[in-house]
Amino acid sequence: MREEKESDTLGSVILVVTSTPTQAWDPLQMGHFLQAFFYETVSLSSPALSDSLHHFNGLKPFSVSLPLRWKLPTVHAALAHPAPTFYLRFTALTDKVYQALVAGLTRRCHTSPQLSLGPHTIDIQQVLFAKEDTSLSALTSYKELYDSPPARTVYMRFLTPTSFRSGRGNLPLPLPASLYRSLWQKWQRFAPPSLQIDGRIVTTVEQYLLLARYRLRTEIVSLKGVQQVGCTGTCQFELPAGIPVEDRRAITALSRFASYAGIGMKTTMGMGQTLVMIEEATT
Repeated sequence: MREEKESDTLGSVILVVTSTPTQAWDPLQMGHFLQAFFYETVSLSSPALSDSLHHFNGLKPFSVSLPLRWKLPTVHAALAHPAPTFYLRFTALTDKVYQALVAGLTRRCHTSPQLSLGPHTIDIQQVLFAKEDTSLSALTSYKELYDSPPARTVYMRFLTPTSFRSGRGNLPLPLPASLYRSLWQKWQRFAPPSLQIDGRIVTTVEQYLLLARYRLRTEIVSLKGVQQVGCTGTCQFELPAGIPVEDRRAITALSRFASYAGIGMKTTMGMGQTLVMIEEATT
């Protein structure tokens, strides 16, 4: 799917759900069910778009999270429910996909505020859009990301297992070059032509970016019965003073982009969901 790159919008939406499983369930095995839910939801407003997304084999302009356990702001405390509460996060990398996702979710929740994940029934308690001001739902543009103040430190929290293709296998470790190559490839595919980033940025990352601290563990995800190993946890990356200003801006933009694009492999089936925080460089 080659996007026309005519729109500049990126957005994320949160579904607050409570589970009433008919049997014990494992959130790490829900990825393919949630991907199917995404396609079905988009098809409610744009069947043609859903079909093209479904059948395209390249980089896709959306990501899906596995069920997350996350504390929302106090304003949402009224959503307390005796059943286990999870948050499902869907992101869109183009305006076309974002609008179709929002329209589909609005229509779906009006008609049937439930979804089925295999044998499990999930009740949708609330849909949170950007205006709800949570750390996981937002709306921005590629230009806003690119114009962000340059970073000195990047903090990344891998919310769902994250892994990268490496040779004939997969690498469940966020090495800077692998991480930013993944982000750069998606940026080049979906960002407007005026905001394209030169591929040498991956070399700059490899040479300069420092992995200062990390706290990671590996977890196994089952996607359609195939096990994938990924890492979850936190990493802190430092951008030393020697990085040229334009490269620092590009790295900052790609870092912020990670919150929408996801990182690494299988991001449309729940892997690679990432939350990013930036500490700005001092002048």
